[in-house]
Amino acid sequence: MTQAPIPYAPQPGDSAAILPLGTDPHTGTPIRHDLGQHPHLLITAGTGRGATATLRMIAAHTAKHDAEVTLIVRKHAGYEDLMGMDNIQIHRSIDSAADAIQDFAESMRLIGEDSEDRGAELPYRALLLIEHLDVLTVQARQNEHLRRALARLPEILFLGCGLQHHLVAGTGRYSLSQLHGGDARDICSVLALGPRTRTERTLLQLDTAPQPRNTPGAGLLRLPGQQATEIQVNYLAPDQARALVNA
Repeated sequence: MTQAPIPYAPQPGDSAAILPLGTDPHTGTPIRHDLGQHPHLLITAGTGRGATATLRMIAAHTAKHDAEVTLIVRKHAGYEDLMGMDNIQIHRSIDSAADAIQDFAESMRLIGEDSEDRGAELPYRALLLIEHLDVLTVQARQNEHLRRALARLPEILFLGCGLQHHLVAGTGRYSLSQLHGGDARDICSVLALGPRTRTERTLLQLDTAPQPRNTPGAGLLRLPGQQATEIQVNYLAPDQARALVNA
């Protein structure tokens, strides 16, 4: 059985909307996440469980396939090699993060209006990737600009599927306030890396699944309305991420 994150390797049929998340630890079968069917992904993980490597892989994979990535992180650590990429915009400060979320939601809205006017089919458009949604939620209590921006996440969640705008958010500790209610949570897929508390498992609808193994990269993947399955996530080092985008 695989005991550590495995190297990312492109698979035939991959695209910006098909994420090669990892493998089944028992069979080695690739597990690919189709954003066309399940448009948003919530990643819950404690320190050292592989969340940064997974988020970095998703950002690089998406950018490689020519979709736009808006990446919101607290630090550049782990993402330095993605800075300066043409279709990856990295935001660190609270004000920059709030502006980026607002711009993402507004772009989605305008594209939707244009599509309705022209009757055009929308291609895959963009990915909003937030590293520490739990931290932003706390910071928003003291920052009105950020609070207004986070209040648009349900808009992205509920309208993004049809408008080809997708959200991938990472969080250390999860509460319903991060996605503004249970309805939003219910349309998100969940990738839980490492053990979760009993409360979190209930909120994330993982309470009927076994705890993932206590090793880096081991987790559970739950699609809306389905039982969680075990997964060993793919690993992508910082220099490999840059090389992937530039390939």
